[in-house]
Amino acid sequence: MPTLKEIRIIKQEVRDPHCRLPAIFNAVGDHNRCALFKAIIRHDNLCVSDMAKILNISIPAASQHLKLMDEAHLLIKKRRGAGIYYKANNSDPVVAAVVEIIKRELKLNY
Repeated sequence: MPTLKEIRIIKQEVRDPHCRLPAIFNAVGDHNRCALFKAIIRHDNLCVSDMAKILNISIPAASQHLKLMDEAHLLIKKRRGAGIYYKANNSDPVVAAVVEIIKRELKLNY
């Protein structure tokens, strides 16, 4: 059983206001967003229209899903001509860990 001092320490650790996990879990917690993120991991540099076709949803709907994932810093956007292409933000260690979990789920060999 933890002491009062240990309980105070645990409280401080779990109530970190800078914790990004809720935003990340929210971003990939939706079925369509999770599918989009898996597609991005599987095939780097997809554009919004590609993702709309993959999920059979409208381009505005795909764009909204991507916006939420971008706000959670899961993605890196690159403009190529008139299009914007997306890939996973593997430079972020938290995102890289999520990507590794998804890769294991997809049983991809990278």
